[in-house]
Amino acid sequence: MYESPWILIIVSAAVFVAVSLFRMFMPEKKAWYQLLIPAAVLASAFIVDFAVETDREAIKAVISNTKEAVVTRDVELLKSTVSKDYRDSRNGTYQGLISVFERFFKSPFLKDLNLRGVEISHDNSKGSFSATAFCKFDPQSEYSSYAGVVIVEGKANLEKQGGEWKIVNVDIDSINNHDVSNLGF
Repeated sequence: MYESPWILIIVSAAVFVAVSLFRMFMPEKKAWYQLLIPAAVLASAFIVDFAVETDREAIKAVISNTKEAVVTRDVELLKSTVSKDYRDSRNGTYQGLISVFERFFKSPFLKDLNLRGVEISHDNSKGSFSATAFCKFDPQSEYSSYAGVVIVEGKANLEKQGGEWKIVNVDIDSINNHDVSNLGF
């Protein structure tokens, strides 16, 4: 799986050394276009990096879009990151989850959402990420009187559906360092 351009950059350096040695030991066969070979390999590293979205990058995009949707109260963006097959013990289904967020989004909710310790794992068509979210409530939010910042630790499971990664389940493990995993969150 392609994750970064470094492999092709290293190959490009090795090809450059090989071409340079060839040109040094066989000066009679030396030609300017021989230097295009390592340059082409180097260029391909950046072209492939730009053109290919890896599963890891796609999952990071889902995380970023979900975070943006929650902070900006964009239900449509949130819907684009969640699978229609979503299930959890707290909200039940996709529609249950969306209903909860529509209720939250009617008034100011979060001012900022900072994710720390994001760990991503994936294999074929299944993936997951875990993170600690520092949720800073909007001062006008009804929740801001409870706490200015809430720390939520959890894990989201994803599946690749139709070529796109979608969230299929979210498990909240703790809120402000209090275990809530047995409460159905």
